[in-house]
Amino acid sequence: MSIDHFSFNEIRTELQANIIPVMQQLNDIRQRTEQTMMSVAALYNHVDHAVASVYQRLLLSNQPHDSKLVIGRFEHRIKLLKILEEAQEKVWIISPWTSKNGFDEPIIEGMNNCLQRRIPISIGWGFQGDIGTLIKPQNSSWTFTGLPWQYSAMPELRKLKCVYPDEFQLKLIGTHAKVFMNEQFAVVGSYNILCSKPKSEKDLYEELGLITTSPCDLQTLRDWFDNAPNYTAG
Repeated sequence: MSIDHFSFNEIRTELQANIIPVMQQLNDIRQRTEQTMMSVAALYNHVDHAVASVYQRLLLSNQPHDSKLVIGRFEHRIKLLKILEEAQEKVWIISPWTSKNGFDEPIIEGMNNCLQRRIPISIGWGFQGDIGTLIKPQNSSWTFTGLPWQYSAMPELRKLKCVYPDEFQLKLIGTHAKVFMNEQFAVVGSYNILCSKPKSEKDLYEELGLITTSPCDLQTLRDWFDNAPNYTAG
């Protein structure tokens, strides 16, 4: 065999010995590049979500909305019945006390009509100072010390829960807030809407509220309700 043949084999062996590490380095570089590109893509995706979230909040805050006063119990009652009648998605009512005086036939009828349309109603109830004294949470429910007049409507509300178990919620949150709302507008004020009813249309100075249609306000109120404690959860 010629000397040139041996030289060729030696050169090929030497080239292979040099090329293999280079190929390994190139493969390592390719893998690191792919990992970097995936990290960059994930970062862009995160940034896109963050930008979209900020844009959505800005869009909601810039939407036109109205606000006005609700004066007197009579006007509050009219607005609650309007909320029940016009709701297309859900109704929320937050009232510390729920007595027969406030939960009367017009309100019962309005709630029944709403629930018959399969519009859910969530009621946040129970004054914080009454939990553990007048109200005894137990076994995912509650009992009362006697039946305090402040909560004399609870048997009727429980009947609605039995008839509409999926659409009607009673959430014992421990509150002094007074709010009622649907997806279109909310009334926030001083009136315990499920505890007392108007004496007359001239009853203008006992209660005062504010209507808001601001999407940001409505979302804040929904989040507030969702995040409120449920003392009968279990």
